Amino acid sequence: MEQLILLVALNIFISTALVILGTLTYHIFVVEKLTKEVRFQNRKINSIIKFLSQPTPEKDSNNLTDSLEKKENTIMSNPFATVVKDFDNISWLRNFVVSEEGQEEITTFSETLIEMMNSEEKYLAVCEKAQADHIPLTEDDVRTLVHIFKPAFAFAGPGHDLLHTLRDLLGTFALLNDPFMQNAAFSAELDAGILGGFHDVGSGLISRYQDTAFASGHCEIGAWFVFHSLINQVERNKLLLACYAINGHQHQTADKTLPNGYTRQHHVVELFFAPDDDKKASPIGVAVLMTRYADRQENLGAGTHFARHIVAMGDAQEAVGDTADYDGTSYWSMKGEALTTMFEPTIRVEWKWGVVPTLLEHALLVYGHSQFGAGAYSKHDRNFPVMITLMDENLSTVYGVRNVLFAEPDCENFDPAAARNDLKAILRRVNNSSSFPLAWMHIFKAWGELSETVQAKWQAAAHYMNEAYEKGLLLQLKFAKESPVFADLAKEIFETVI
Repeated sequence: MEQLILLVALNIFISTALVILGTLTYHIFVVEKLTKEVRFQNRKINSIIKFLSQPTPEKDSNNLTDSLEKKENTIMSNPFATVVKDFDNISWLRNFVVSEEGQEEITTFSETLIEMMNSEEKYLAVCEKAQADHIPLTEDDVRTLVHIFKPAFAFAGPGHDLLHTLRDLLGTFALLNDPFMQNAAFSAELDAGILGGFHDVGSGLISRYQDTAFASGHCEIGAWFVFHSLINQVERNKLLLACYAINGHQHQTADKTLPNGYTRQHHVVELFFAPDDDKKASPIGVAVLMTRYADRQENLGAGTHFARHIVAMGDAQEAVGDTADYDGTSYWSMKGEALTTMFEPTIRVEWKWGVVPTLLEHALLVYGHSQFGAGAYSKHDRNFPVMITLMDENLSTVYGVRNVLFAEPDCENFDPAAARNDLKAILRRVNNSSSFPLAWMHIFKAWGELSETVQAKWQAAAHYMNEAYEKGLLLQLKFAKESPVFADLAKEIFETVI
């Protein structure tokens, strides 16, 4: 009996000791973990700044194409990452960028990038460094960039898919032949502007229209993704210029506080000149302008604007939670009544910023009003004759759609199925996103709620948009094919997107 009591007592003692030991071990683990987290947070900003500021690593080749085969060994280089990342695993990345950990890292990257470059003096310093180790991009380099980012664009929604980016690149090549653009103080900035043509790659990692749900949206995520994807292929300071342009390509004109409480800083650098450039002959800030200008060519023009926006609106209905578009001053919901409102062939006198716009209001009031050189978006256009020519043509075609929609349609021989198919054809021609079928399902439903008169108006508009699409691309090609470097690639892109 005594042995049994001793055995029970011994078991109780051992169990108690194990509990105490486990508790101590857990507390030691927690303290050590918290200590590591505090140490990490304290050094995170400093290590990012140090990483971004260090010189470009030596490359075995001056050509992006030659280094592509080494991509899997170099692309994960990221000394301040919180976790090991596989930048070729797009599905994993799509989850990471919206996680708390991912958002913290990307937002810190964005804030640090802005802090490093968000003044003319700081930006000029990076330009000078970029020019010092500048290796000009080639056509094969840009082809390789398309290859690198193609997996991400496969997930991008309509309006921000690979076709959009290819047209952005064609517009960028056209701008390279602008006489004032050719006078850029730093040729490295022109290359950075070409890299800026990939500004919407972040839309493959996060829904373009869920930007307000997170501190970092498609702009910030795109800049972060481009930087880490190309850090071992492109000279570091040139890449920083491109990432600054991508980070700010949405062109906020002031700091914006999001519904989640986070305030996004706006990018102050635009067109400026070196202090000793008395004649203001050699522009600086052209990487920022090229990135935004290429996007503006896509955002305003009957051939692309209406087709992209209609399908993007359909795609937004598939997103979880609310989705919002930005009109230059505020965000407005893309769900609910927005899908049917957009087809109303009207411009309302009472329309105001922040209110869901019709397609005509979106084109002429949200975008069109800012194209005359007086607003924040077009105030530098007068310096660039090629940009003026391209935007004048685009704006004229938007007015053309307005005229078609305001005219009385021919309803006598109206065929509802033919009208629907004509609209779908131009939408599909402009958008190659894999999510198009789901977007079309929502558009089809909204289309069915329209009267035959309105459907007939949009059928006529679809025919006009098809013609305007081809005309706009031909005008871009006219300038782009004059490029001594990118003429052949411009023709390839034209044949792809036409």
